[in-house]
Amino acid sequence: MTALRQDAWSEEEDLMLAEVVLKNIREGGTQLQAFEEVGKKLERTSAACGFRWNATIRKKYDEAVKIAKQQKKKQTNTEKKEAVPAAVPASVPDDSENKQGRVETEQSLRLEDVIAYLRKLEKEERDSGTLKDSLAKEQEKTRKLAAEKENLKQELARLRHDYKSFLSMLDRAREWQGEKET
Repeated sequence: MTALRQDAWSEEEDLMLAEVVLKNIREGGTQLQAFEEVGKKLERTSAACGFRWNATIRKKYDEAVKIAKQQKKKQTNTEKKEAVPAAVPASVPDDSENKQGRVETEQSLRLEDVIAYLRKLEKEERDSGTLKDSLAKEQEKTRKLAAEKENLKQELARLRHDYKSFLSMLDRAREWQGEKET
């Protein structure tokens, strides 16, 4: 059993890193800001957080990053529309019902994205369980092979000893035979 490194990342730390990075993406912040924030919370450098994100965590959250970027884009578009106040002429009908329908559609699309993402995570978790089972079986096979190898080494050492003893007995028999003939 291998000991954990003191600087090893726990699942909770990985999750915190992912949550903060995704929040920053959604809110228009930078990943560097997220790394600094997480670094302060976990007493790690922002560089360590950035390395962990880029080397390990980001791959697991590709779909979530896409969703966060979409949410940021929608929020940016909404802010731009709200930032430009438009005078509504009296002749233009109020289409608040239409806007409400669009908002519900956008929310349902995001919900569908989230559901698809969660299903993907669920499948990956099942696959991970299968891989863990396979890994456990392979580790057991490796352990058995190592034990068998050790047994074979001992058997080889015993056979070498027996062979040397046999050769020694043959040499003594030849010497004895030579003495008898003379």
